[in-house]
Formats: sequence, C-alpha cells, structure tokens
Amino acid sequence: MKIVVIGGGIAGIASAGMLARDGHDVTLVEQRDTLGGRAGRWESKGFVFDTGPSWMLMREQYEHAFRLLGSELERELDVVRLDPGYSVLFERDDRITISGDPEATIAKFEDIEPGSGRRLRSYLDSAGSIAELASAGLLSNRFDSAGAFART
Repeated sequence: MKIVVIGGGIAGIASAGMLARDGHDVTLVEQRDTLGGRAGRWESKGFVFDTGPSWMLMREQYEHAFRLLGSELERELDVVRLDPGYSVLFERDDRITISGDPEATIAKFEDIEPGSGRRLRSYLDSAGSIAELASAGLLSNRFDSAGAFART
C-alpha cells in the first residue's frame, strides 16, 4: 500500500519507519529543509539553542521506538548527556546553571528563593507520576487497531 506521511517531526519519522517496516511504500513529506520538527536547534554568536522539546526526557520511549524498528538507540545515535543541562545568562553577567542532578537543582532553587526547593520537589514528583502513567499507556501504544485507540 502507498502511504504519505505529512510532517517530518519525531512522530512523523517514527510513523513512517514503522509503516515501511510493515512493508508499505511510504513517502515522508516535510515543509522545512531538515527533519525533526520542533526537535531542532538554532545557532547564533557561538551559542546553540534548542528550538523545541527536550526530547530525551523520556528516553525509554525512544529506545522502545528504535526496537520496534529493529534497531537500538545507541547504535543509531550518539546520545550525549548535557552538563550543564540548562543555563540562564543575565545582562549583568550573572548566570544560573542547572545540572542534570535533581537534588543539586532543588538545592539551587532553595538558595535562590527559600521554599522553592520544596515546591520544585513536589512538581518533579507529580511530573514523574504523570510520565509513568503516560509511558505505561498512551506513549507505548502502537495504535494498530481500533481497540488500541479505544483503550487510551
């Protein structure tokens, strides 16, 4: 069957790959010069900026997608953990740098504003619970039947 996938973002690329894996003749179309959708980057004056989501927040979902396509994430991509993960520069040469260590980040927030470390911990706990629910259901669903759609 000939299928056209419109949009070369992460979901479009994954969908096209799975359809091709299943034997379909797939054409992927993207309006931009590069694939990736919002998962891109912009460079200016020696700085590199993400233009979209921090797509590795749920690494296991990408590992799962690569396995569905008959490969492994580490075999296809050179995944490098950023450290620091985030840095904000202010006009006065002040800088706030956030590491990949949640406990260090919570301590940094607490240093900046007393009480905010506790609130950040609460947020991270809540976000972790939501991510687990999403991963267990919606994100790992292959949507390969009407029943699969109904279960979400």
